[in-house]
Amino acid sequence: MKNPLFTLFFFMPLVTMLLSMNIGLVSGRCQSDQQSLLLNLKKTLVFYELASTKLVKWNSTPDCCEWPGIACDDGGSGRVISLDLSFEGITGGLDDSSGLFSLQFLQNLNLSSNSFNTPLPVRFANLTDLISLNLSNAWFIGQIPNDISKLTKLTFSADSFEGNQGLCGPPSNLIKEAKILEEELKETEEGSSIGEEGQCAW
Repeated sequence: MKNPLFTLFFFMPLVTMLLSMNIGLVSGRCQSDQQSLLLNLKKTLVFYELASTKLVKWNSTPDCCEWPGIACDDGGSGRVISLDLSFEGITGGLDDSSGLFSLQFLQNLNLSSNSFNTPLPVRFANLTDLISLNLSNAWFIGQIPNDISKLTKLTFSADSFEGNQGLCGPPSNLIKEAKILEEELKETEEGSSIGEEGQCAW
């Protein structure tokens, strides 16, 4: 008859290992609220499915951290920290009601090379953890909201807004808060980045 203590000590490390693996698997999955926000964003965006390589594949797997264009934090909490929707054939559907602006842990956002043809939503200011923003050639129009200057972690180059011929701004305090390099700002003032003579340009 086998010694119960021997059996216990033999299987205990194996059980511990399996439990740790299971916990790691669960903690690495996308949080349900993050997944819901992403699906809400997809539902409200207007985009050409034939041009899309990311949005069309959302919800193809249960873990949104594995969806194209999505990256979650390395800590395994399932928080979405990076969103890349560049070259997705988006033509509209982004406003202040979008689920995008409830992704409170977002650090990197790339909406470049689309055709939004809409003003920049004021709720961009809700993304307080944002450190990188690329809106180049996204065809936003109107005034850059003053509240974007509240994003104190945000750093972007002058070409972050390149190609948005109808976009005005930024406010003077945005230049300071976003830490745009002096030489890049000089290039913009010379008309190398955004807009043409007679058009609204920052």
